[in-house]
Amino acid sequence: MGTPDSITVSGTIDISDVDTDDSPSFANTTIEGTYGTLVLTDGTWIYTLDEDKTTSLGADQTAQDTITLTASDGTQQEIVINVTGTDDRPVVAGDTTGAITEDSGAQSASVH
Repeated sequence: MGTPDSITVSGTIDISDVDTDDSPSFANTTIEGTYGTLVLTDGTWIYTLDEDKTTSLGADQTAQDTITLTASDGTQQEIVINVTGTDDRPVVAGDTTGAITEDSGAQSASVH
């Protein structure tokens, strides 16, 4: 995906459930964001910046692209990509891993 000059960031996401009768998962998908595209394949995601969508960002101006992934059990996890404009081209930074744990009572999520 992308060209040799593509600006990308990548990470992983996983989900587990302590309930033995539930094995949630995130399906492989491609999601268009505000400033680029996120592709999720087998728990690994790659976000590729679309520089045509970032031309409005000035030098050092920041914006976020939030992509929401939904697991097979309906649990949602956001991946937040921070985009910083430059005079030449934008720079991408974001969370590199994600994990979510569900128990029978309350749900909690964390992204590393």
